[in-house]
Amino acid sequence: MKHFLSLLLLLGYVNAKDIIYAKQHIHAFLPPNNEVTIQADLQLMNDTIDLLNLKEKELGSASTNNIGDLTGFELNIGYSFFDDFYLNTNLNQQEIEYAQTALVNKNLNIYLRYQIYQNTKRAYAIDAGFDINKANDLKVTDVSSINKFLTNEGASYNTTFGQFVYYDSGGNQQTFDYTKNSTDTPYVKLEDTQDYGFYLRAIASFKTRKSLYDLYTGYKQINVDITTDTSLAHSSNAGVVAKYNTLKDKLPSSRKESMLFAGVNMVTQFGSLFTELSYKYNKLFRSGELSTYDTNHVLDINLIYAISNSVAVYAGGKIMTNQFNGEINYLYTNVTQSSFDKKYGYARSGVMFRF
Repeated sequence: MKHFLSLLLLLGYVNAKDIIYAKQHIHAFLPPNNEVTIQADLQLMNDTIDLLNLKEKELGSASTNNIGDLTGFELNIGYSFFDDFYLNTNLNQQEIEYAQTALVNKNLNIYLRYQIYQNTKRAYAIDAGFDINKANDLKVTDVSSINKFLTNEGASYNTTFGQFVYYDSGGNQQTFDYTKNSTDTPYVKLEDTQDYGFYLRAIASFKTRKSLYDLYTGYKQINVDITTDTSLAHSSNAGVVAKYNTLKDKLPSSRKESMLFAGVNMVTQFGSLFTELSYKYNKLFRSGELSTYDTNHVLDINLIYAISNSVAVYAGGKIMTNQFNGEINYLYTNVTQSSFDKKYGYARSGVMFRF
């Protein structure tokens, strides 16, 4: 019963007489000229709406501490002009709970669509777009999380004695006592973290009186910017600061990568009720220690009810086999990849108006 009630909280839009206006916006059929659509979404993941028990399966008992909980919102604005062009802007903010901290990600996605051809049954279009994810600065003070950042150099922080243990260039163990040599509590901080990229996408759409099918494929060039800071860099011990300068090479850093993606959308109408099923495959091309974490399967499911020709509501959700892989690219580093490379999903709500 609680799952059913949670589902009723979700909202969205579709035109009751025109099947091309579904939740997903990847359609080669364009809205009428000079038409504006505004869509607002709410996003949520917690134990109540975790219908598939993804948190419990992937995070175990840690899920009882709210790890993996998500809250977010999305605003999407689309405008059709000059008969053959469509401009879409999407803003999305999500807050995801992790060990003793919360990741806040802000996403902006803008694309311009040009319709190459259309008749009553099929249409073809191409998109040129820009996408950026930007995180609020994240300061990690949880000791086990800090050690995940540092152990690849054989370094670790000992909470019992308040000491940072590391190894010098000769392989000799050295100890730095925070309680005597530093006023900073141990931390690792990620600053000015973002990923951004430009992409091209080709779309082919086909429709009947009661169904719409979209096929698309594209290429994206991605830049990931990460600045890493730690209390080691601000200690009064010159030896530790020198060690940090070499440690930085092993900590998360900026990089470039690319991605191929492809997907299919299917919308079916039953009177005022619409079902929508969308699948997307991401294939990333990375180097070095990230090369094995390079795919993601993303499934979107929506149930839509048209209230009028201008407003509708929907219930839906998103499921990913590899959490945000290819969606939020800065999450994947040599340190954090094992934490984020898990199955994940969340429910969504929204309302859209057409005028």
